[in-house]
Amino acid sequence: MCRKRKRTTSEQDPPARSGKRLKADLTTKGPLPATSPLPLSERITTLKSYLAQWKAELLFIGTLARGDNPFSPEYVIRTATTAITAVQTQLGMQLKLFDDELKREENRAAANIVPLGRGKQAGDGNLYVQFVNIGLGDCTLVTSPQGTRIMIDCGSDGGTDDIVLDPSLQGTAPFDHVRNQVKNKMFLNGRNKIDMLLLTHIDRDHHNKIEDILQPLSGISVDITYYGGTEDFNQYFTSGTYVKTISGDTPAYIKKAIIREEKANANTFTQSINDVPVTATSGQSKALGKEFIDSNNAMVLYYEENTIGQKNSDFKISLLAANVTGAWKKNTFYKNDAKLKTAGEKKGNGTIQNKRSLIILIECFNRKVLVCGDATVVAEYVAMNHYRKSLLSKVNYLRIGHHGSPTSSSRAFANSLKRRKMAIASVGGQSLEKHHLPQKTILENFFPFPVIKKPIPNTHTIYAWEDLVRENISNITDNIWATGSNDSYQLALKPPASTIDETSPAINPARLQQSEL
Repeated sequence: MCRKRKRTTSEQDPPARSGKRLKADLTTKGPLPATSPLPLSERITTLKSYLAQWKAELLFIGTLARGDNPFSPEYVIRTATTAITAVQTQLGMQLKLFDDELKREENRAAANIVPLGRGKQAGDGNLYVQFVNIGLGDCTLVTSPQGTRIMIDCGSDGGTDDIVLDPSLQGTAPFDHVRNQVKNKMFLNGRNKIDMLLLTHIDRDHHNKIEDILQPLSGISVDITYYGGTEDFNQYFTSGTYVKTISGDTPAYIKKAIIREEKANANTFTQSINDVPVTATSGQSKALGKEFIDSNNAMVLYYEENTIGQKNSDFKISLLAANVTGAWKKNTFYKNDAKLKTAGEKKGNGTIQNKRSLIILIECFNRKVLVCGDATVVAEYVAMNHYRKSLLSKVNYLRIGHHGSPTSSSRAFANSLKRRKMAIASVGGQSLEKHHLPQKTILENFFPFPVIKKPIPNTHTIYAWEDLVRENISNITDNIWATGSNDSYQLALKPPASTIDETSPAINPARLQQSEL
C-alpha cells in the first residue's frame, strides 16, 4: 500500500501567518485609540512591542518568498508586506507623537511652573499635609518634621478641566499643577525619593495618575508601599506594575495590610502585614518597615521620636482599618453599610474594594489628621469599635471618606470626632456631574452649613449636591473645604514652641488655607 508522504513543517502553510490571522493582527496590533487610558510611558512601550512583532512578521514573510516554498504565491507575500509596512508607518508616526509628548512632560517636570517662594520647606521641623486639588480622585502629601515624605494615593476620575486653580496656574496642562505641588518645597523640594506610598484601595481614581505624575520626574523612587482595598496587589494593574519598578517587587517593599474584625469571632481583631500578625509593641524611630502596635492598640507604620532643637517632633503614622469585610455592632456582624446608618440618614452600600480601604491616622504636635480614602461605614465602625475614645475623639482634621458619598460618613462616626475643626472633601469642579459628589447632607454630618443672608468677607463657596441638584453654598468659613471648588488645602502644623516666622508666604500658589504657622 502506497502511503501519502506527509509534508514537512517547512512545506506547510503556517497557520499563524494565514490571511485570516494576519487580518486579526492588523486589527489588534495597530495604532492605539486616541482615548487610550494607558499612561504615556506604557503607551510608548506598547507601540514598541507592536513594532517588534510586525518586524518579526516581515522577516517571516521574507522566508516565504524563497523559491523552495510552493505554498506562498507571490501576490500574497506582496499584499501582506504592503499591509504590514502601512501599519508600521502608522505605528511609527504615533510613537513619535508619544515620544515628543513625553519629552514635553519631562521638560515641564524639570521646571517649576511658578516660583516656589521662600521659607517653609520639608524637614524644617514642621508637619505639612497637602490635600491636592486633583479632581474627583485623591492625592495627599505628608511631610514629617524631620523630612520623611509620604504620598497617599494619586488618581482622578474626572473633573480635572474645570477644577478651580489659583490664577497663576490657569492655562497649565492637565496635572502639571499636581506635579508642581509634588515638587514644591513642602514635599520633594529637589529630592527624587518618596519614603512611603500608601494606596488606600484599588479604585482607579485613587491610583491611576501615579505614573503620569511621577514618571517624568528624573530618577523617582519609593522606599516602601502599603496597600489596602484588596489582598492581591496585581489588582492595581498598570499602576501596580509601575509601583513595582520604583519601589521593589518583593513583600519587603510591597506590603499588604489587614486591620479588621472577623465574622467568625467578635473578639478577634486581625492586625497583620503580608498575613503575618504584628505583635511587636515598640519600634525604632525613623525606621521604615518596622511596624508595631502602640499603647492605643493602633498599628504604627512609622514614627519619629522627640528630639532637642528645631526638629522637635512626635510624628506618627498609623492604620486604623485595612481590608475590612464587615463590622460588629452589638451581637451582629454587618457587611451592608446602609444597615449601620440610623433612620433619616442618607444611605448607600459601598463596593467591596471601598469597604477594604485604608483609614490612616497622622499624629504630630498633639494634633491628629485622619485620611479615610474611600472607607465606608463598616470600616468606620471597625475604627470606632477600637479607637473611638483613644484616638478618634481627638482628631482635628479629616479627609472625608469616599468624596462625601452616602456610603460613608455616618453620623455616629462624625460625632465620634469630637475635636474636629476641618473636614476636606476631594472632589471635581462645578461642571462635573459624575457621581453627584459631594452630597450636601453628608457634609452637614460634620458641620452645618450657614444660612445665607448676605455675603460675608473672607469666606468661600463650595459646590455640593442635594441628590441630583447642584447647589452653590456661600459664606463657608473654616470648617468645610472641597478641593474642586476651592483648590488644594495645605495644612502646616508647627511645634508648640517655635521661632519660625509666622508671616512667611505660602509655598506655592495653592493657598495655605488652614496654616497654623
